[in-house]
Amino acid sequence: MTKFQLELRYIAGAFYSCCVYLKRHKERNQVIFRSKHKKLVELVRDEIFPGHSITSDNRKGKSSHWINAYSTPRLYSKLEELGLTVPKKEREFPENISENQLYNVVRGFFDAEAAKNVRKNYIRIGFCNRFLSGLNKVLIKHAGINGGTLKDNELIYKKDDAIKIYNFIYQNFDFIKRNGSYLREKKEAFYKFITKKPKINRINLKRHRKRTGRIEHAKKLLEKELETKEVAKKVGYAYPTRFCRAFKEVTGCTPTAYKKNIEEKREQKRIECWL
Repeated sequence: MTKFQLELRYIAGAFYSCCVYLKRHKERNQVIFRSKHKKLVELVRDEIFPGHSITSDNRKGKSSHWINAYSTPRLYSKLEELGLTVPKKEREFPENISENQLYNVVRGFFDAEAAKNVRKNYIRIGFCNRFLSGLNKVLIKHAGINGGTLKDNELIYKKDDAIKIYNFIYQNFDFIKRNGSYLREKKEAFYKFITKKPKINRINLKRHRKRTGRIEHAKKLLEKELETKEVAKKVGYAYPTRFCRAFKEVTGCTPTAYKKNIEEKREQKRIECWL
């Protein structure tokens, strides 16, 4: 694949998220490409709209850069072929992309601010359901993922799938890097997400250890044939119901069942001694 082919496929992926095609009656149709990533807009300008200026909105809390250009018959033909002349909510993932170019299209779509990392072990991709459904099928087939959950124009992947997606879209990375067809900050954020280790909640860990210690002490008291209510009070529970709930969560059985089990074991030992 040549540098030109690589950049075109990458740009095509970005177009699905950032391109708007406006049909005019009395004037020529317009193509607007807008993104918060200026490097991406510059790449699109250099390859598709040479000579056009980039407009930026850098007000506080804003970050947007765009190109506003008139469409040509050749450009319209290409946009129509890729399904980009329809509104975003009606777009579908292209079926006519060759297998060895798919990863560039998907990477371009991800870089065009479609992919967002969220809490815990998930990655969320926001776009129209129709497009995301096709994207999910492609990633299942070519990236080997298990498949995401699609709901309300969002596609959610677990961390295991996110790792496979990362490896898929950044394959042949030396070639991609030489030609600059990626956003460095996007790749770094994605890599940080998939390699991030879960934080240990030290407060909850401390509480868990404290509760486990109480229950272990309670087990010894129950073996001395004390009443459940008395044991609960001795290990620091004001209400027996809370003690029973905590005991079951830690041991898997209620205090009454635990006492019964102990008594049965003792009885079994007595029988064995007489035999």
